[in-house]
Amino acid sequence: MNDAMREFLDSDFIHWSDMPKDDRKTIFSFGGGVDSTGMLFEFDRQGYMPDILIFADTGAERPDIYAHIEKLNKWLGDKWGKEIIIVRQPETLEAEVLRRKTLPALAMGFHTCSQKHKIRPIAKWLKANGHKKIVKIIGYDANEFDRARRGLTSVENGKNTEEKGIDLKLWFPLIEWGKSRKQLKAEINEIGFCASKSSCFYCPAMSLTEVKQLKEFYPDLYKRAIDMESGALVEDEESYNSQVKAITEFCKDMPQNWYDYDLEEWEQMTLDNLDIDFPKYPKKSTRVGLGRSWNWKDTIEAEEAQLSLFDEDSWEDLKGVQTCGCINW
Repeated sequence: MNDAMREFLDSDFIHWSDMPKDDRKTIFSFGGGVDSTGMLFEFDRQGYMPDILIFADTGAERPDIYAHIEKLNKWLGDKWGKEIIIVRQPETLEAEVLRRKTLPALAMGFHTCSQKHKIRPIAKWLKANGHKKIVKIIGYDANEFDRARRGLTSVENGKNTEEKGIDLKLWFPLIEWGKSRKQLKAEINEIGFCASKSSCFYCPAMSLTEVKQLKEFYPDLYKRAIDMESGALVEDEESYNSQVKAITEFCKDMPQNWYDYDLEEWEQMTLDNLDIDFPKYPKKSTRVGLGRSWNWKDTIEAEEAQLSLFDEDSWEDLKGVQTCGCINW
């Protein structure tokens, strides 16, 4: 254990040894993936189960995650007489994004998706059911103590407004137990379950490999994600064109075209002429796609185009030719 980890574990948050003495309700914020599932089975091995298990559904998990939660609920019901409570916002994240013709906030570098569609519905359910003094159990694994430390600091500084009014303590069992994701996955498989990464099927944090897997195994979900991406980019282009049209019309009687002014000059002119309704200076959106800095559709199509250059006969023709050594026949 390094000094940073030791310092974190000495921080003011709930530990396993505190549990018998603390009178708070224990709330397991179940994420649906490997860490949460592994922690659930580790609790079971230690003869313990949190008071409440709750999952915030964005409405956009893959079918295998929903099937996994259903299987876990059967196991929980049979063994512990409990179930994972599912909460959600009235409007799904996908519906909200499509209505606003935009992309999920993470595509622009913001984290409001989690705030609105994960933290908020859970906090709302807790308050509605009178749970205002709780231990919130979070499934960060042993390699994520920096992430846990940021979460702890956020709570201490009162930054999480969604949970305002709840007397909250955090507990990170996997960090305390030193459990890594690799260990958890092996333990889950030994029990006879299979857990995988949980996320929205259009999450901007997905890797290219994950996007390709989505297209292969869930082509309908992939198409919905691409439609979302394309729709937002079309909206960006239409908005820009509309701004250009408005400012071009406005400048027709001026000595210069709008593009002869830079943005700073235009804004100063706007401030100097508050009695005139100056149009917005056209600005192209910096959004490129769901991949934050890359476009899902364009990248996948480019990869497929590259692969299509070589059919089986082409590869056969290359055999026996001196190569750089990266091809293993």
